[in-house]
Amino acid sequence: MLKEMVNVYNSFKIKLVAKLGESHEGLTDELDFLDDSLVASKINYVKKVCRFLDDEIAHSNKEEMQYLMEQKQNYIFEIVFLASNNVKNIDFCLGMLDKKDDFIYCLNALSLVKKGKDIEAKALFDKYFDKYKSVPEHYLISKIYGELLIKSGDLYNGALFLRKAVEKRPDEIEIHKMLEYIYSKIGEETLLESEREIISILQ
Repeated sequence: MLKEMVNVYNSFKIKLVAKLGESHEGLTDELDFLDDSLVASKINYVKKVCRFLDDEIAHSNKEEMQYLMEQKQNYIFEIVFLASNNVKNIDFCLGMLDKKDDFIYCLNALSLVKKGKDIEAKALFDKYFDKYKSVPEHYLISKIYGELLIKSGDLYNGALFLRKAVEKRPDEIEIHKMLEYIYSKIGEETLLESEREIISILQ
């Protein structure tokens, strides 16, 4: 069984590269700096992969189909993860994602923030991050959850998430101002001076 799955995997990779001419493995891991044109390019690439997979699934046997369906779900998640960095895409992403995926908590939380329901949104984020402890490589989630944590008085964790957000959007002055506020409150003088210098450059 393992040998058969390896053969299916190798066959899929060869066909994919031959069809699309490039490999974009680990798309979400590559986004150290979030640029809209880069995101759009990667989303378009993943859409091409999904269309390719649909064609392969239509002509596959039972063993191949299982693997290809799993691959398609992984690529759909890539689209959702990338597209959900823009609040305008949240409803689209909710319609795309498997409802059993825990990431749905984050999408529903972002949707609630759009509706002004911050308390309910924070509860969903809390539920997600109680299970997944690390700060995600995701601009919008890091920014919004960071803001909600600050509003609730959790400045330290708020700063952790906002720092991740500003890694993705280093030119977003409002995040730098929020970090400036936090560092002034918690007495982080070195980080405070750094943020003030960045803000003076961006203004």
